[in-house]
Amino acid sequence: MSRYMSGDSSAFEEIYGRHSRRVYSFLLKKLGRRQEADEVLQTVFLKLHQSRAQYDPQYPVLQWLFVISKTAVVDFYRKASRQVPIANGVNIEHAEKITEPLPQSLDLSALDELHPDHRKAVEWRYLDDLEYKEIARRLGKTQENIRQIISRAIRKIRRSVQGKESEV
Repeated sequence: MSRYMSGDSSAFEEIYGRHSRRVYSFLLKKLGRRQEADEVLQTVFLKLHQSRAQYDPQYPVLQWLFVISKTAVVDFYRKASRQVPIANGVNIEHAEKITEPLPQSLDLSALDELHPDHRKAVEWRYLDDLEYKEIARRLGKTQENIRQIISRAIRKIRRSVQGKESEV
């Protein structure tokens, strides 16, 4: 990456060759369709190029690409006004503890109406596939509290989506 930052264009090809498969696999998992993953992959590497001056060498390039990828996925859904597919399946360990059924899809525009911590919890759970334990650690709350927060957030999102559908 330091070679690329200093103007060596062949370094970009090396970065792409080294990391594009893993980024593509991640995008395919998040987006579900090859055409969309192809499109967002191009966006990710374009953003890498555009923001190469902001790269911090203390972090691995792949880690930085995944951060760019996550942002690109969210941007893709926002721009396309599409639904975000929920991760396949439910963690069996927590299935009996979930009181609110998981939505089949999540309207990202409805996330804007949530409290910032609630939004983070929902994004981490459904976009990043984090476990309740990890979300609780990050937010300094109990796992049970995180389950309640996510459950309430999902109900609020559903009400918001139903309200928007009734306006149409």
